[in-house]
Amino acid sequence: MSSGSGWHGGCSSRDVRELLAYSTFLTTVGLVASRPRMGQTFRVGPGSAGLLGITLMLVLGVLDVDDLGHAAQVLWQPMLGIAAIMVTTTVTERLGVLGWLTGRIEAHAGGAVTRLFGLVYGLAALTSELMNNVAAVLIVTPIV
Repeated sequence: MSSGSGWHGGCSSRDVRELLAYSTFLTTVGLVASRPRMGQTFRVGPGSAGLLGITLMLVLGVLDVDDLGHAAQVLWQPMLGIAAIMVTTTVTERLGVLGWLTGRIEAHAGGAVTRLFGLVYGLAALTSELMNNVAAVLIVTPIV
């Protein structure tokens, strides 16, 4: 190592912040995708992974509290809409509607894969006609 170059090899503080931001983002996405189990009872879900990612970015100085306030101010309506769709999907599943639909689709398909595909495709098309695409995906995904 030449004198004066330091440990970072000439990287600017912006480069280091970007590296930290991307690393934290990829770690968060990895946790969401893998949903690792921590101990006997706790499994890392999307909410806890996101909270961990935000906390890491705050601690590492990639974000500050003002950034969070601005994001909440700008994105509160879409976040509320997505939360409402997720609640609707959970209620639909717990009421047994998705299980009932799955049973009906399986019965009508009669074991034929192409028919099953067509029925699921039709259900997805009908659902997206009645609701927005995000709601349709969240409701039809548990059936698939």
